[in-house]
Amino acid sequence: MSVLLTFIPVISLLILVHEFGHLIAAKLTGMKVEEFGLGMGPRLLKVWNDGETVYTINALPIGGYVKILGEDSIPENEKERSFSSKPLWARALVLSAGIFMNYVLALVLIFGLLTFAGEPTLQVVLPISSITESSPLNDTLTTDKMVIVGYKDQDGIAHTLQSDMEFIDYVKENAGTSVSLLLLEDGADIANTPTEITVIPRKNPPSDEGALGIVIEPTPDSYFMNYTEVKPLQILPKTFSITHNLLKAMVVGMYDMFSNLFLHGVVPSDIAGPVGIAKLTDQAAKQGLSYLTQFTALISLNLAVLNLLPIPALDGGRLFFVLIELVTRKKVPQKIEGWLHTIGLLLLFALLALVSIVDIKRFF
Repeated sequence: MSVLLTFIPVISLLILVHEFGHLIAAKLTGMKVEEFGLGMGPRLLKVWNDGETVYTINALPIGGYVKILGEDSIPENEKERSFSSKPLWARALVLSAGIFMNYVLALVLIFGLLTFAGEPTLQVVLPISSITESSPLNDTLTTDKMVIVGYKDQDGIAHTLQSDMEFIDYVKENAGTSVSLLLLEDGADIANTPTEITVIPRKNPPSDEGALGIVIEPTPDSYFMNYTEVKPLQILPKTFSITHNLLKAMVVGMYDMFSNLFLHGVVPSDIAGPVGIAKLTDQAAKQGLSYLTQFTALISLNLAVLNLLPIPALDGGRLFFVLIELVTRKKVPQKIEGWLHTIGLLLLFALLALVSIVDIKRFF
């Protein structure tokens, strides 16, 4: 139940903002919007009627829509206000407005995060699960259960860890020289002052051992989010910088996902569908409002990138047909476009079903 209580408000916000973009763009370009609906399926509530547009809440919280004149039969006296009668630039503006609004929402959320919480940085602590008899750490550990929280560089500056690979690379690069590791007892507050231990990683350890002769096993509880105060004049540029980096990561991740899926027939293990996103949203909420805000911004950007893809039934697919019309000066026959959107929708449902199976295996 807690999963639904966090997931439904978050996904509703993302959809509301996305569809609001379509609504505003349609009205600005003179199109008649017949209905603005949050949710799908049977109507639960008619919230408002502005004389032209009915605003509704529907039974299934799995989407939303803006019904623009031109999607069904058009009265002769209103044809000029239909979607299909408008120029290419107007149709392209309406189709891309939802994507743009998801990007704007991410900017607003990141701006709020930097203003009220600070700049987020990931920190990982590495539990030491076992130590070999020949480990150079054997004589220096104060207890059997310790976690590595960071290290000090040659200038004595302390560094926290953002991944286990960062620590592994640091140890390899400094094999044969003295390094200072920062450790805490397992279960201790991450804010406590760590114990500093000096050790020399081995250059030529036994074949079945690493340079330190330890095994580290991070768990989901090993990851934390720290927030550093941002100076007021830096908030706006950092907002765009962080959002840009997240967007770039989304594009790369989307490319990897589809290339693995269609070229190799492999569903990436770290992909998340509706079930996985719902579970991750609940986990983010349990980490606090700041973490949930950051996660919501990430999902909003993901939704923007997904909708840009030239897949029939998505905004990007509809934009692709507008592009074809721009290049060829001819509209794709409505019947053909409709069939392609239907096929695209069925393929998306199939992909969602496949990913949901992966989600269920991973989380349950």
